[in-house]
Amino acid sequence: MDLSQKVKIGGALRVNTVAATAMRLRGNGKYAETTKAQKAEAIRVTFRIEGNEIATPGDKTAYIVIQNPSGKVLSEKGTFTSNDGKELPYTDTDVVDYKNVDRDVVMFVEKIPQKFVKGNYSVKVYVEGNIVGATKLELKDAFLGL
Repeated sequence: MDLSQKVKIGGALRVNTVAATAMRLRGNGKYAETTKAQKAEAIRVTFRIEGNEIATPGDKTAYIVIQNPSGKVLSEKGTFTSNDGKELPYTDTDVVDYKNVDRDVVMFVEKIPQKFVKGNYSVKVYVEGNIVGATKLELKDAFLGL
């Protein structure tokens, strides 16, 4: 392997602690966490991009892809090209100002037109076209349908 390829591999960004939380809108206008599918109105995704001295600093585009239990992408806003050349739909995107140090990122997806259903939702995080993290979000039925 030549040096430029080693630098490219070493300069890839990594993410740890990906977490997804369903949120409901309370009467006072603030959001609160929920585990109930019927009450969920938004999803908060948090992750930390790890510091990497080899990576080039600057604006990095982060995409999140949230899939419902049947595999359909929630609230699709467009597509992006992954590093393996595939066009993938995404739920939300953000530009992160990366400065080679650990960086916490919070992405909040609201105004989701689809109703949430009971089941496991897949949440994947891509940075610069590379999949860097994933997690599951489990939503349950409300007690007695309330």
